[in-house]
Amino acid sequence: MDIKSLNKRILISFITTLSLFLLSSSVLYIQSVYSLKSITKNNLNQITQQLDRMIGYAENALNRADKYAGSDCSKETLEALRVLEANTPNIRSINLISNGHTYCSSIYGETSELKQEYSETRLSVYISKVINPGVPFVVLNHYSQESKKGVVATIDGFYIYNVLSMARVNFPVYLRIGDDVISSLSNNIVNKQNIAINGYLHVQKPSQENYLVYSDYSFRDTWLYFISNEKTSLILIAMFSVLAGSSLFYFSGKEPHPKEALKRAIKKNEIVPWIQPIFNRDAKVCGGEILARWLHPEKGVIAPDNFIPVAEENDLIIPLTRSLLKQVQHQLKDTITALPDGFHVAFNISPDYFNHDFLIDDVDDFLVGFKERKPIVVLEVTERQQLNDDINMNIINHLRDKNIMIALDDFGTGYSSLSYLKNCKFDYIKIDKSFTQDIISKTHIGNIVKNIIELSNSVGAKNIAEGVETTEQFEELKSLNVEFYQGYLFSRPISMDDFKDKYL
Repeated sequence: MDIKSLNKRILISFITTLSLFLLSSSVLYIQSVYSLKSITKNNLNQITQQLDRMIGYAENALNRADKYAGSDCSKETLEALRVLEANTPNIRSINLISNGHTYCSSIYGETSELKQEYSETRLSVYISKVINPGVPFVVLNHYSQESKKGVVATIDGFYIYNVLSMARVNFPVYLRIGDDVISSLSNNIVNKQNIAINGYLHVQKPSQENYLVYSDYSFRDTWLYFISNEKTSLILIAMFSVLAGSSLFYFSGKEPHPKEALKRAIKKNEIVPWIQPIFNRDAKVCGGEILARWLHPEKGVIAPDNFIPVAEENDLIIPLTRSLLKQVQHQLKDTITALPDGFHVAFNISPDYFNHDFLIDDVDDFLVGFKERKPIVVLEVTERQQLNDDINMNIINHLRDKNIMIALDDFGTGYSSLSYLKNCKFDYIKIDKSFTQDIISKTHIGNIVKNIIELSNSVGAKNIAEGVETTEQFEELKSLNVEFYQGYLFSRPISMDDFKDKYL
């Protein structure tokens, strides 16, 4: 196998391996992203449920504390606030406010030192200045705009952080209340700036409590998740891709089954027509026999002896011949006027082809392609395979009625020649090259050839001598009145292009 073919196999195998890996990995990545999105949605649902429950507890506590709004920070009031705080989960304090300032706290009692100002927003985030300074906390506000008095419940940022950290993926979860954002990455930072919701993958869960829980993933985040969770699958995909590419490399280098290789070659028009010119007694070209050659993309020109038996054994000889008919028509139809008058084109036809009526249609189609002048079509019947007397002879006679010439090839080397001559009229009888080659060295061969010629004349058939390789053979055959000649003395089989260049 040449280097070019080897490099092509390597390249195709590499591209196949890479394509399989990238395609499979991409599908797996998409599945991983959907999985991450699904997991995140479930996480956010759970977190939202926990936060709603936490806010619900605080709401219940405030509903019970509303009656103390505007009251003095008496011992009874303070005790009631502290009981509510103690009985309410996740509450850090319950405070009474007036004009936005705390004046009574369940933690500090009556106080004017808490300078924390509260907005009128029902749910808001603040940073602690006294308890756990810098740590955010959430405020639920029952505030009367008319009286400027109200009750607030504070939820410690540690509780919020613990809830946000419930996520089963190692990526941040954010709680957004108004313009403020608390992150699961830290329990002591409130991001007072808007965090842009513009990640590669964004999943959010709004709440009826007027807050939003969401996660943002960058492209890098999704890839880190993908790689960390799909290592085994990626390794298996890589192994499968390499195996597939290696298998392709291996099997592409193996010789296909001869039948399949030939079938594919016929379909791709790799089986092409060559022609061996036929000459008259004056050594002028007057026709040609169409022969098949396989132009193999790797092995070059393959002789018919290497593939015609395969075609005959696997019912491919008819498709092969039909392909040659079409190709010869295509190559000669534009140059037919340059051919000598009476130019004949001979095709070898297998006996099985004569079992099918479409042989007649195929020959008609061949001739239809020639507009100005048509060549004489000669169908050569080989004597090395026996014809079916009932079917084939009828088709042969029908072809002759349409002025298609019939030649008996390899005369005297196969089945009963006389039986053929009895059942069918032939226009040409071809003298086999085995007689031609010995006509000089063996006297009795000359007598056999003379008898063949006399027999041909008696049935009205002309002779074509095959395998003429020397001038002596040519002169001897001429002396016996052979009319046409074919052999290496005149020309080897050549391509159709070479034939047109040399003889037209």
